[in-house]
Amino acid sequence: MVLPRNFRLLEELERSEKGMIDDLISFGLNEDDPEDRTLSRWNATIIGAERTQFFNRIYNLSLFCGAKYPSEPPQVRFLSCINAFFVNESGLVLPDALPILKNWRPESTMEDILKAIAAAMATAPRKPQPVEGSCYQ
Repeated sequence: MVLPRNFRLLEELERSEKGMIDDLISFGLNEDDPEDRTLSRWNATIIGAERTQFFNRIYNLSLFCGAKYPSEPPQVRFLSCINAFFVNESGLVLPDALPILKNWRPESTMEDILKAIAAAMATAPRKPQPVEGSCYQ
């Protein structure tokens, strides 16, 4: 059985706020949109792992949980510029490039997505990266 959308989102928010998630990721509600009563807009951060081309960089992302979440995955977008096989030229994470999004299951969470992105970053082929601190428009 799938939890109702708002209960599920509140559960995910509670886990994040209580620090019950991986140390290299964080996420929470978008504070720039206090009127978002549907809990749709989220911000996230991934810290680049050691011994990767992303080490010592902080990547900001946005997640949008549509009306059908968790039956459908959220849309994930990098705000910080990154050159990776699973991100297009405007920062959108390509669902077909990440198994967790391509084979979405309602039990999966935003934390699972962020962990999968961090893991993909850790194993991504080395590519020249944009200037640190640059963001998509």
